[in-house]
Amino acid sequence: MVTTEVRDEVAWIRLNDPARLNAMGEEMAGHFAAAVAHLKKQPLRAAVLSGEGTSFSAGGDLEMLKAKQTRSWATNTGDMLAFYHTFLSLLELEVPLIAAVHGWAVGAGCCLMAACDIRLADPEARFRVPFLGMGLFPGMGSTYWFSKRMAPWASEFLLTGATWDARTACERGLVTQICEPGQVMELAQLQVEKILKNGPEVTRDLLHVLRGDPSELRAALAREADLQARSYNREEFAERIRHADSHRRR
Repeated sequence: MVTTEVRDEVAWIRLNDPARLNAMGEEMAGHFAAAVAHLKKQPLRAAVLSGEGTSFSAGGDLEMLKAKQTRSWATNTGDMLAFYHTFLSLLELEVPLIAAVHGWAVGAGCCLMAACDIRLADPEARFRVPFLGMGLFPGMGSTYWFSKRMAPWASEFLLTGATWDARTACERGLVTQICEPGQVMELAQLQVEKILKNGPEVTRDLLHVLRGDPSELRAALAREADLQARSYNREEFAERIRHADSHRRR
């Protein structure tokens, strides 16, 4: 579900469950954790994250979310916090992270993209965080990363659940650059080549500053896990997840 390749001290990481649009479930989380643990042992200068198939990621797996309804608030709080940390462990590589997005980046997938330092998009890419529409508090660091990347627009993006095209996402700071059609991986390669010309130690120092105080991210994740866990046990979420499941099966 996650493939990696290291070439010339650059890690190429690909979410690889195209049949489910790279939905982020517990099984993928396990694969992702193993991939990052392996990469942490390698000498790296940069990492590129992308998705196999037609999209970057459709976000949190629906079956995983449905199962949360039968678990307690305390269990869900711990599970969600661990889930966030699994994917955001990507930051522990301590190298510039480049997201190369095509197709859809939805929910948790959009949040994971936002955690990357450079965010490239195909002109046909689309971005959406439909948490509230599902009766679910936003997670995966959304309240931290969106405010950091696009402070004037973060509230609107989360509160409306609107779909942004690549141009809108770039104008508002969610995306840093749009490539020529079908060339997002080529643009990622060009950015990598520029990064490799820089000093690795000073680059790492700059990343620590640009990403902000780690304690602020940890606090945001703890709040999100708590409030998202509360959402799972509400009728509001149950009703909306039933509707989403019914719509999916049509």
